[in-house]
Amino acid sequence: MASTTVAPIPRLIYGTAWKKAQTAPLVVSALSAGFRGLDTAASHHYYEEGVGAGLRTWLTQNPRTISRSSLYIQTKFSPAPSELPIPDQVHSQIATSLKRLSVSDSLFKDGPEASTPPDENPDFYLDCVLLHSPYAAHEDTLSAWRALESYVPHRIRTIGISNVDLDELHALCNDAAVKPVVVQNRLNPKEAYNTPVRVFCREHGINFQSFWTLTANPGIVKSDYVGKIAAAVGVSNETAMYSLVLGLGDHVSVLDGTTNESRMKGDLEGVEKVAAWAAGEGSALWKASLGAFKTVLGDTD
Repeated sequence: MASTTVAPIPRLIYGTAWKKAQTAPLVVSALSAGFRGLDTAASHHYYEEGVGAGLRTWLTQNPRTISRSSLYIQTKFSPAPSELPIPDQVHSQIATSLKRLSVSDSLFKDGPEASTPPDENPDFYLDCVLLHSPYAAHEDTLSAWRALESYVPHRIRTIGISNVDLDELHALCNDAAVKPVVVQNRLNPKEAYNTPVRVFCREHGINFQSFWTLTANPGIVKSDYVGKIAAAVGVSNETAMYSLVLGLGDHVSVLDGTTNESRMKGDLEGVEKVAAWAAGEGSALWKASLGAFKTVLGDTD
């Protein structure tokens, strides 16, 4: 079997939910802007096929300049009503996702255009698959999880879970043979900003991926402490907000789902500018703003 090197998880990951028919062109734009992580799912408000189509289009436009190992491609197994046993549902969906998100159409062609069979191709894998949400019964969650474990570390490099509370995460970590590498939860005041879950992730080296970062927090985005960072560095309040979330720890990433091409590049470049400023001349203002942000989140590390 080929190398099973795990790619670093990007700090900003392009989120593809709710993009519908624009998914493929927006993925091309995001990759062109500099995003190297893509998040999708096999569920109704994602278009996994469009993500794969956009990925392959962009790779065709950039031959020999980008390797598969430099990309982070993440999808989700989404529980749904079915007469099939849960493991069979997982295996069926993973087979489909691997095909949809393949980096080359030639992996599935017959005849002279066919390339190395998928099972032998070192680029035929997913960086991470998340269980989109726990089941009502922990036994069912474990059934799905163990099916996902069977792919690690070859066809799936790592696995994780989304929309999970602290008790469910504790139980999963206690019972899983392959521990979650990623937890993807909302940064939502109605869920106490998921601070207990995020703190647990920080303590256990799990990547916490924040979504609804802007949507659920308009008041914070417009706050004085976010505005001061934005004004000092010359970035948008939204980019300053992303930077504060990333400032919560090295194991934190943010899903960025902007459909604005200039914002894509602006966010990527902006968080780097904020990081450089925070490490230098802006350190005092950064520490004060980050402290104010943590107070709102209830993070007392």
